Amino acid sequence: MKALIIVLLFLILLSVCWPLGLLMLIFLPLILLLSLFFKAFGLLLTAFLGFVFAILMLPFKLVGLA
Repeated sequence: MKALIIVLLFLILLSVCWPLGLLMLIFLPLILLLSLFFKAFGLLLTAFLGFVFAILMLPFKLVGLA
């Protein structure tokens, strides 16, 4: 259902302002690929910071303070 709404909105944009619609059709895959890179980088950074936090908290967990 969401894809159908997106296609209908694109067709409306294409009929109202066709240069903007064609520009969106060209640049949208590039924007999606760029956002995929940032999402992967964010996941990697979150995993790295979790690992560092676990290493820093290990002595406290061994003593029983945390």
